[in-house]
Amino acid sequence: MNRDEIWIEDLKNGGERLITSRQYPTHLLSQASPAFSRNGKRLAFSVETKDSVGFYIYLQTIDLETGKEQRLQSPRWQWVEDIEWFSGQSALAIVARPQGSSFKQIWYIGYPDGRSRRLGSDIDSYNTVSISDDGETLASIQLQTLTNIYVAPPNDVDHSVQVTPGTGRYFDLSWTSDGRILYASDSTGEADLWTIKADGSDQQQITSGGGLKWAPVSSPDGKYIAYHSNKSGSWNIWRTDADGSNPVQITQGPRDSNWPHFTPDSKFIVFHQTDPGGQLNLWKVPVEGGTPVKLTTSLTTHPAVSRKDGKIVAWYSETLDHPQWKLAVFAPTGGAPLQVFTPSVAISADSQLGWSPAGDAITCLGQQNGAWNVWNQPIDGRPAKRLTSFVSGQVYSFDWSKDGRLALSQGVSTTDVVIVRDKRRK
Repeated sequence: MNRDEIWIEDLKNGGERLITSRQYPTHLLSQASPAFSRNGKRLAFSVETKDSVGFYIYLQTIDLETGKEQRLQSPRWQWVEDIEWFSGQSALAIVARPQGSSFKQIWYIGYPDGRSRRLGSDIDSYNTVSISDDGETLASIQLQTLTNIYVAPPNDVDHSVQVTPGTGRYFDLSWTSDGRILYASDSTGEADLWTIKADGSDQQQITSGGGLKWAPVSSPDGKYIAYHSNKSGSWNIWRTDADGSNPVQITQGPRDSNWPHFTPDSKFIVFHQTDPGGQLNLWKVPVEGGTPVKLTTSLTTHPAVSRKDGKIVAWYSETLDHPQWKLAVFAPTGGAPLQVFTPSVAISADSQLGWSPAGDAITCLGQQNGAWNVWNQPIDGRPAKRLTSFVSGQVYSFDWSKDGRLALSQGVSTTDVVIVRDKRRK
């Protein structure tokens, strides 16, 4: 049917009715549940759509008696997670992330004019929002994530050494050809690219401004960096020189393109991209830009390219409805999977994948006994082997250097209940 719908069921008298629907590629967002106004006469919900600039999210309300819908002229949202009405239907509070921001914040949205303002000025993220009956107090959960970079010597992965001071935000690590560590960080409030020496010294910011930048990778020949960014509206693959200069947009259009990886000869970039119906597949594009070539036809995501032979590993599902995620290995030219298997450790689909230095195992992030660590899943089907020994916290990213060193970012996320009083509403 390719359609999202909202229904209401009468729990007292029975029966149900269709309230509204959206036809793909427009979506009704499931992560932000529709919210009833305090008098039960209106419903607010979030919609994802696209225009010539790219995908974005907006807020919509519907009068449940007349069926009349109204779109709120608030900012272009990248993510909306929670929606609540103030009493009197004068405004809404949402937890959302506007395009260009790295953090989910609490926003006040006037109704019906849609005028918006952010509540607070910190750079932490928030989950959920609840409003008191008098509308003067909000409760939310504040989320703060701090990470560090660890580096392990070749053949001694279990003895990694923390090389950063303990108060940073280091994500999407990868090694450069000259032995530095490339990463993304939003510690300044914007997501930009940085490099650092393997001993934690000489930290340098190499990009600034112009949208969010994530998932940087260095080309094997050392000439370029590729990453995904929403600078042009939707997520596209970008390329810079090795020092972060001369940014060039490599993919075009409103279809999201993410998680780039260079081929061993540095001539192509492999990435995943959404089809018009929302399905993800693997593609490759020349490093200079040009027409991308589709590599897969089934649901595939998060590619990683082997430096040894160019084979590609990715998350894969044979079915679109209710995906059953497995690991799949593809030839450098794509096509049907060469191997498909279920990993022997609990790992999250849509998480990072990589290749071991020898090319005989898939490196992944696995959870056991409540702790996340780096694991190797041999491609011959033997059980996965845990490489690191963290007993708590989360491993966010990793990468192998050419000489077999493992770099990873590991840290913790802490939460607190916070109360926000908005005196300006008085």
